[in-house]
Amino acid sequence: MNIVMKTKMSQKLQGKFNQFLEPIERGLSLPEQKFLKAISKGILGSGSVIVRQIGQQLEESIDLKKTCKRLYENLKREDLSEKLEQNLLQKQCNSLTKDSLILVDPSDLMKPSSKQMEGLARVRDGSTGKSCNGYDLLNMIAFNPAEIGYHISPLCSVLYSKEKEIDTKANIIFDRINDIVIFSNNRGIFVFDRGGDSRINIGELSGNENAYIIRSVGKRGLIVDEKEFNFKEVCKTVELNYEFPGKKKETKLLCGIKRVKVRLDSQPKKHPNTAATWLIVCRHKSKKGKLGGLFYLLCDFPHHQFSLQEIIAKALESYRIRWKIEELHRQVKQDYGWEEMQLMSYVGLKNLNTILWIVISFLYSLKKMVLHLAQTYPTLLMDKKKDIHILFGFVYYRLFKVVKKIFSEMSKYMKLKYKGRYHEQLQLKVSF
Repeated sequence: MNIVMKTKMSQKLQGKFNQFLEPIERGLSLPEQKFLKAISKGILGSGSVIVRQIGQQLEESIDLKKTCKRLYENLKREDLSEKLEQNLLQKQCNSLTKDSLILVDPSDLMKPSSKQMEGLARVRDGSTGKSCNGYDLLNMIAFNPAEIGYHISPLCSVLYSKEKEIDTKANIIFDRINDIVIFSNNRGIFVFDRGGDSRINIGELSGNENAYIIRSVGKRGLIVDEKEFNFKEVCKTVELNYEFPGKKKETKLLCGIKRVKVRLDSQPKKHPNTAATWLIVCRHKSKKGKLGGLFYLLCDFPHHQFSLQEIIAKALESYRIRWKIEELHRQVKQDYGWEEMQLMSYVGLKNLNTILWIVISFLYSLKKMVLHLAQTYPTLLMDKKKDIHILFGFVYYRLFKVVKKIFSEMSKYMKLKYKGRYHEQLQLKVSF
């Protein structure tokens, strides 16, 4: 490998790292800024969220025990995660358009073997359906199509405990949605999986005039012609007049659409508060003509001018992309050991989770320069030269390897004088 190319790329990535952190450091004290740079660099270089491994990567001149103690103390800073979340969210929302998909996923951080960590509560494991000790998570990412491929921008990750927080999960979701609405000037389309069709959620989204797509569980009453009916009864009246390609070859989706209203009051009233929405009913049809089960989407696009067919097409295409947030979860857990975070302090856990999300946001931002990285690290990003197409898909596992290699070859900060002031810059190691 060309040493000159490698040195230049490392220096370029160092600049990108500092540039990325600059708006996130807004409002932080100087010690907080130094801490954020150090621990972020440690996570990138070690590929770990374990404080000892992060400390080892920093290679400070002091004893490792003292380095870890300093990291632990800084992780206990109150309100740090809130400041970082707001700054990151504001930065990431700058790239949203009215067609950006904002994928919302209430998740969990499982800690089945932990007993003493502060704020542990019973949470449901989404993959097994069983409950055990852990923490709830609210994760949001933005999906933006590009000329070739796509870009994913992590927006926020909120770790919270039912034992420690006053706000409910619903209130935390609404707070983040309102932040996104403000920071993006109400751009983007919110995409929810099952469970997002609560009356409160639909009411909040409609009240904000948000564009949204929700996979419905099919248990909610719907209002047609000012009269409320059972959900399944309304679906039977929807004619499946539209046909779209299925996910598998030669399969089809038969779809229909109807304008309905959802009652927002918890109990029926003579004149209830309602929110209008589109109900989309879909049914799979196999290549042999056999009909499958039904599934339902609720959606609205107040900032778009769509025909009925275009509404269905947009909802189907967008909901299928929701799986990207699951891919991101899997990658963070596999590459950074997300579930291995071990801190006794609840505040420390929240801070570390937010910093990890900042690191992930930086990593994912580098897809825009993936072609340049591939020239310097072709074996890490491509199996063969003809495999260039993989660089435009979910290339983040490969980007992780490149970034970890580059940052593991950077040592502690050195002082550089610039415009009469000293600035800290990451220093490259002499040997490669």
